Amino acid sequence: MILHFKEKKLLFGIISPWFKVQVRLYKNGVTVSEVVFNGTDSNMSSWFSPSRIMTSTWSDVTPSQTYNFFNMEGHIQT
Repeated sequence: MILHFKEKKLLFGIISPWFKVQVRLYKNGVTVSEVVFNGTDSNMSSWFSPSRIMTSTWSDVTPSQTYNFFNMEGHIQT
């Protein structure tokens, strides 16, 4: 079963039971970028972690890359 959540031209494909989570960016209905995360033993937010990256069309989006911010909320300033 595949569920799709669409938000601001992002399409999240979640393959049950959370084995893979696909984040795809589309332009004119065509996938232009994709990151696939390992969703095993994750929940609705914990899958989005650099350590869970399986594949990416971006060469600099990898599990070993250092990121300033990598979370669903983005950079939250207080």
